Amino acid sequence: MTADEDFVKRYLIASRSVSLFGNAALRPVMLPQHPTMKQDNAPCHKAEMVQEWFDEHNNQFEVLTPPPNSPDLNPVQHLWDVLDKQVRSMEAPPRNLQDLKDLPLTSWCQIPQHTFRDLVESMPQQISWQAPETRSAAGLRQLAACNLVSETTMMLMGCQAGQLKLMGEESRSRRRHQYKRHLSTTSNSQTPNSTMAKTKELSKGTRNKIVDLHQAGKTESAIGKQLGVKKSTVGAIIRKWKTYKTTDNLPRSGAPCKISPRGVKMITRTVSKNPRTTRGDLVNDLQRAGTKVTKATISNTLHRQGLKSCSVRRVPLLKPVHVRARLKFAREHLDDPEEDWENVIWSDETKIELFGKNSTYHVWRRKNAELHPKNSIPTVKHGGGNIMLWGFFSAKGPGRLIRVKERMNGAMYREILSKNLLPSARALKMKRGWVFQHDNDPKHTARATKEWLRKKHFKVLEWPSQSPDLNPIENL
Repeated sequence: MTADEDFVKRYLIASRSVSLFGNAALRPVMLPQHPTMKQDNAPCHKAEMVQEWFDEHNNQFEVLTPPPNSPDLNPVQHLWDVLDKQVRSMEAPPRNLQDLKDLPLTSWCQIPQHTFRDLVESMPQQISWQAPETRSAAGLRQLAACNLVSETTMMLMGCQAGQLKLMGEESRSRRRHQYKRHLSTTSNSQTPNSTMAKTKELSKGTRNKIVDLHQAGKTESAIGKQLGVKKSTVGAIIRKWKTYKTTDNLPRSGAPCKISPRGVKMITRTVSKNPRTTRGDLVNDLQRAGTKVTKATISNTLHRQGLKSCSVRRVPLLKPVHVRARLKFAREHLDDPEEDWENVIWSDETKIELFGKNSTYHVWRRKNAELHPKNSIPTVKHGGGNIMLWGFFSAKGPGRLIRVKERMNGAMYREILSKNLLPSARALKMKRGWVFQHDNDPKHTARATKEWLRKKHFKVLEWPSQSPDLNPIENL
């Protein structure tokens, strides 16, 4: 038996186990009598033995196969992100492989039911972005005729699209009616002498002059006539000065806080205990306590407490031996002057993927336009290919950037150093006694590499293990 046949057999055994488990576990969910199963075009899914197994069970479910290279049409892709966030947001995140095997099983059962419903209800929009004509009823029927989706699915999508269209028409009609009513009310309420403009605020000098005239013994009417200000305004400024001894604008109280001081303490304590708590979790906690607020209110409240939502900083996983080595390195170089760091050459390798996720982009878009080609970035599995680069720099500028065409080993690394390190150091006009930095990669710490560096009389900076965050070239 070949490896492929063995893999397919194992896949069939797993499929049968999953189907038996599904029949027992999904029965309470009240699935349709003839549900549709969606799978992609992976080779193990399209194998002949798998297709035969599906044919044997075609009376139990229908198989939906999307077009190739279309993972964005599968809502389960978003569910994996939800599961990953659920695992990472736990108070005790996974620290080893055993934790990583156990925690997803627990987190999977804790995903809210509305998440699954929302993902399914997003399918009409996903389909409509692929072909604008599918937004109409005729387009939906044409899509069903092409066997791109099942009849049951299209019926559900048609209902959903019809409901959205009806809701949109009702919303537009209601807005037109409200606008007409507003125009008629405004035109009836205005008089020829009335004005909608806001009165201009008196300058600080005018307000102070009102107080001075009042102290001089003039009445409010006389002050108003002299300065061209209403009597009521003069009286308000005088009363304010008598009460607060100032004519400056006082801070407004604003709207009352929707979250009580006790609630503020509760959510502050929650995020302090578990910083990965989401705003949605805090909204649900307060709702269970009898306070209904929005996510924006949660953000504003936490901002007033000095807490800000930030991206999690990725740091190396450190063992006690790594911590001790980093502490030793920090103590040895704590008092080094800036001139010493300027005489260091920093080096490292990096991998750049064709469709990688190395950078974060931002776009300006309207609501529900996230799937437009202008607002998205194409991705493929495993990055679609990559290139390896080796480079270095110092405070005086960059050195040579070398593309590594093969898997780098110790011999190749030493050849790169011999051809590029010294010429670049001379071009950068490094001072005598400059220091070369590289990490503890096996090809860097190999005995032959250390011997070559010693013969060339290169001074190498001793580097603690698991410390890429200490190397400034990572930011470059």
